[in-house]
Amino acid sequence: MKTKKKGTLTDYVKANRKGSREAEIEAFSRPLNHHRVHLSKKSI
Repeated sequence: MKTKKKGTLTDYVKANRKGSREAEIEAFSRPLNHHRVHLSKKSI
């Protein structure tokens, strides 16, 4: 009998991030940048 390989916490986090990213791209039809600073209309 083969034993099942247990996933580590990092594997779980990576899989969750990838799934979330794919869902975001599917919802908005492009990747979103969460690190870009929002510029107000008044400063432009």
